[in-house]
Amino acid sequence: MTSSHHHDVDAEKQRYSSELAAYTRRQWDMARRSLELNQSRQNGVQSNGAPSAHSSTDSQSASSRGSQG
Repeated sequence: MTSSHHHDVDAEKQRYSSELAAYTRRQWDMARRSLELNQSRQNGVQSNGAPSAHSSTDSQSASSRGSQG
């Protein structure tokens, strides 16, 4: 193996490593953004007056009070 061939192989490995790192970083960024977007949508729905778990409990307790009295 010649010195220039060895240098070319090392340069290719470095380029591949850099490209793989950039690709992986983009994938993580997209996953993180998607998660943040979903979380902000869920928080937005809850703060906009959508039914929550305890509001359905309130209606159940009201109906049980009506049957008792």
